[in-house]
Amino acid sequence: MVRAKTRGPQLDRIVLAGLTDADDLRAGDSREAERFSGCDLSGRDLTGIGFQECGLRGVTIDDAQHSLLAPVPSAHLGIIVT
Repeated sequence: MVRAKTRGPQLDRIVLAGLTDADDLRAGDSREAERFSGCDLSGRDLTGIGFQECGLRGVTIDDAQHSLLAPVPSAHLGIIVT
């Protein structure tokens, strides 16, 4: 019997058009339609920051910030970060 190959999950590319370049973040900020590219955010207090339709590419964060930020996009994909 020939088994059918199962394909792994496929994610569609997300294109966020019309984003404004930004690099200044503060605790409690609510950011919308902004692009953060190549900035170093390590050591900054990112507590309570909300991102809506924002792009983060090549951004440097530390371990504590990763724990804070990772659950948001992961939850969208059904991944639990502990």
